[in-house]
This record gives sequence, C-alpha cells and structure tokens, in this order.
Amino acid sequence: MGPQGEQGKDGPKGAQGDRGAAGEKGAKGNRGNAGPNGAKGPKGDRGDTGSQGPAGPRGAQGAPGIANVIYSEWIDPTSLSITPDGRLEINAPKLTSEILDQGEVYVYLRNPSSSSGAVYLVDGYTHSYWQFRYSLGKGKIWIETVELLASNSDKQADLGLRTLAALLKSVVLSNPGLSSLTWAYSASYVQEADPIMRYEYRYVLVPGGTPGTSVISPTDYRSVSRTFQFEN
Repeated sequence: MGPQGEQGKDGPKGAQGDRGAAGEKGAKGNRGNAGPNGAKGPKGDRGDTGSQGPAGPRGAQGAPGIANVIYSEWIDPTSLSITPDGRLEINAPKLTSEILDQGEVYVYLRNPSSSSGAVYLVDGYTHSYWQFRYSLGKGKIWIETVELLASNSDKQADLGLRTLAALLKSVVLSNPGLSSLTWAYSASYVQEADPIMRYEYRYVLVPGGTPGTSVISPTDYRSVSRTFQFEN
C-alpha cells in the first residue's frame, strides 16, 4: 500500500435536517448568591384609619393636689366685726370641720402703710408690748392681742388713750349713722390703744390630703405663696 495522501477540502454544508424531540428536563441546579439590594422605592400613600379600639381600664386615683386650697384677699380691719371681748372676727365660710380636723390654716398680717411689704404670721407676732394671736372655729377666725409685760410708766401713759378709744368705739358702734370720717377718726385712737387695727389680715385654708409631715414653714409667707400658687 502506498503512503496516505493529503486530506481533501471540506465539502459544502448540507441542508439542516428537522429538529429532534426535546429531551427530559434536567435536575434543578443550586440557587446562586443573592445580589445587592436595589434602591429604596418611594413611600406609598397612607392607608385608611381603622376603627377605634375598646377603652382601656380606668387608672388609679392620683394623690390629692393643691387646686382646692382656699385663700382670702387682704382684709381691712375696719370692715370686720369686733366681739364684746375685743377680738376681730373674720367670716370664713369655707373653714369647715374637716379642715379644722385634718387640714391646715395660716393667718397673716401686714402693715399697709409700710413700704417694705413685709408679711408675718399672726400667731406670735409682737407689736410694742402686744402679742398677736388667732383662734379658729367653724366658719370663723378671731384675731386678738395679748398684753405682754411692760413698765408701769408705759401702761400709765397708755391708760388715758385706751379709755378714750373705748369711749369713741362705743359711740361709733351705737350710732351706725355716723360718717365714715368719724369712724376713721375714732379708729385712729383704737390703733394707738390696741395695734390690732393697724394691720391688714389674710388667711389660707389647706384641706387635708395625704397624711404626712409638712415641709412648708408657715412663717415663710413667700414659700407658702409659691407652694399654693396665690399672688402676694
């Protein structure tokens, strides 16, 4: 046999035959890794409001507040009644038995002619040889002065003035038709004989709340005023 000859050139491509039938579906391949998140889309429209849910249970009652604190304006003593024993009588209709038993009552005085604006607790305040005190009853507050020890000369000098003041006061009280000028004139003598008429008075009623130790000093009027939120 002789040597193999050179490979001949490819012949022309013949026409494509018909497509054969599809083979069976192969097994599902493994899931590939997740790609990065796309950009956040715009916020959608707000949906309709749903129906209201049932009411919740009622909460526990809170501690008593200070909204029920009662206080008066400054009271001119010439507008007050004087008891037969010489005490000023203030009508305080909201001073109840409950406040007397469980609450607190503060009574203050100030000198309206003084430029200092100082305010003092009535109980224990002293003017010359007089000491101020107050007592309480249902719907009433009484203010009185008690004479302290003084020299005989002071008392003798004051005796005639006190006698005249008592006389003028009895005349005014027995003659209601007298003018206010006459009352002011006689009151000036009463002021010298007993300084109870020189001052204006104010009371603060604090109804009872939760029992405990008070942290407010009644002698510090500004502290009481701030705590119970009333004006000076």
